[in-house]
Amino acid sequence: EFFVNLALEIQQYKSISNENSLRNRINRMPDKDIAHMANIEIKSSRQNVINNHENITRLEQADDAIEDAIALINNKNT
Repeated sequence: EFFVNLALEIQQYKSISNENSLRNRINRMPDKDIAHMANIEIKSSRQNVINNHENITRLEQADDAIEDAIALINNKNT
């Protein structure tokens, strides 16, 4: 992202507005092409997000189960 932003700033610096400028070409590019230029693996990144979401869901369920168990133990001791 840094290099894209740098290239855009260089392109903007005292440049004449041009329909085929770098900024306009990048703005017209699909995200897939921009990700490819930035060497971002969209599919694997998306899968990582899905996996992490599933892990968080399981951790939240485990936390709920632990809280329920603590409540049961506390109720038995009172």
